[in-house]
Amino acid sequence: MVIEISEESIKHAQITFSLIIINVLSFIIVNLILGTTWVLFFAQSNHLIIHGKEIWGLITSIFMHADVAHLIFNMISLFLFGVFVENNYTKVQFILIYIGSGLVGSLFSLLYYILISQGIYYPVYGLGSSGAIYGLMAATFVKIPRSNKYMYIYGIIFVGYQLLTSLNNWAHIFGFVAGFAIARLIKHQVEHQSRQNLKYSKESEKIALEKSIFNRFCRLLQIENPMLLTQMAEYLQIDEIELMKRLIIWKQKLPFTIRHDRIYIPNMDEFLRALDRIPS
Repeated sequence: MVIEISEESIKHAQITFSLIIINVLSFIIVNLILGTTWVLFFAQSNHLIIHGKEIWGLITSIFMHADVAHLIFNMISLFLFGVFVENNYTKVQFILIYIGSGLVGSLFSLLYYILISQGIYYPVYGLGSSGAIYGLMAATFVKIPRSNKYMYIYGIIFVGYQLLTSLNNWAHIFGFVAGFAIARLIKHQVEHQSRQNLKYSKESEKIALEKSIFNRFCRLLQIENPMLLTQMAEYLQIDEIELMKRLIIWKQKLPFTIRHDRIYIPNMDEFLRALDRIPS
C-alpha cells in the first residue's frame, strides 16, 4: 500500500495526470477561447435537464470550472487524492470511483435544485470536479492509515474551502458518500476474494499432500501405475486405504492398523523414516 506521495507513486498516476490535463485543456478551450455560451452548454443546466434537455451536462460538468482559482484548487486536490487512489486501487476502480462519485454528486445536486425550486425552475448551472474529487477523498480515507495525518489535514482544508466558496454542497456531500460506498464495496470484494483464494490455496495444498502420500504408498508398494490400485480397490469393493493396508501388511513394509476408516500407526518414527526414504 502506498501511504504517501513519492516520486515512484507519481510515476504510476497516469490517469490522474490525464484528468488534470483534460480539465486544464477544457478550461482553456471552452472558458478562454469559446466563451460563456459554450461554458453553459457543457455545464449542468438543471432547469433544462429536468425537461430532458442537455442531459450530458451531468457528466461534462465534472470537467468544467468557473474560474482560474476554482480550477487550480481542484487540480491540486485531484493530484493529492488522485495519486493516492490510483496507487492503491486498480485503474478501472479509480475511474469508477471518479466518474461514479461525480455523477452521483450531479444527480443529487439536481435533486436539491428540484426540492428548493418548488415548481419554479429558474436557470441554475453547476460545474466543477469537486464531487468527483470528494469521492477520491472518501476512497483515500477508506484505505489510508491513521498515521498519515497530512492527508487528513488537507482533507479538512479541502472541505472547509468548499463550504466557504460553494453553494453546491449536495454534490460534494453525496460525491463523498458515493466514493465511500464504492471504495468500501471494492474493499469488501477484495477481502472476500482474498479469503476465497486462501481457502482454495489450503484446499489445493491438502489435495497435493494427499496425492503425495498416495504416490509414496504406491512407490512403497512398487506399483508403477496408481490407477491399478484404484481399479483393484473397486474390483474388491474396498477403499484404497484398506487395500493399501492389506498390501503393505502383505509386503511387511509398514505395520499399521485401520479403525473406523482411519489409519493408526503403532510406531510413527519408523513409519516416517520409511516414508522419508520414498521420493515424493
